[in-house]
Amino acid sequence: GGLVSDHLGAKWTYLISFFLPACGLLVIPFTQNLILITVGAIVAQVGVSFFASSSRLMLTRSVQSGRHREALAWLRAGNNFGGIISYGLGTVLATLGTSVLFLIDSGTSFAALLLGSRWLKDPGGAQLDKKLDAQSLASGDWRVTLPVYVFFLSGYTLLYELFLIGCSARF
Repeated sequence: GGLVSDHLGAKWTYLISFFLPACGLLVIPFTQNLILITVGAIVAQVGVSFFASSSRLMLTRSVQSGRHREALAWLRAGNNFGGIISYGLGTVLATLGTSVLFLIDSGTSFAALLLGSRWLKDPGGAQLDKKLDAQSLASGDWRVTLPVYVFFLSGYTLLYELFLIGCSARF
């Protein structure tokens, strides 16, 4: 997502983060072909992975620098609240079959794409990213910060995903 944001800008990457899952998930309920299901799932997951970086870029460019921490905390809270709602609805709607869940997910992604393309303003293009990247690379701080960040983020993600999978399996 970060690389795509560097080339296309945060707004377009953010919109792609809705488009790809909408398309990938739309394929899955209509096929029994394992290869098509796999391709649909991969396309959807690539789109989902674009959301984190592009949403943060959109937010930090749209909010005053002194309010970044608060804005990012609200983004995280909103994402967590959405997760709670979606897991609850998914539990209830799963009685209708998994195809319904894929179609609802695809439909809401298409709705987010449509609304986002109409209402979101582009907070800044890829040129700003390139300027900031050149400054960051010149400082050399990224050589220490990036591996530490990746280590902690991957550990957190692993534990979070194990918790979600474990809870789902238990229920």
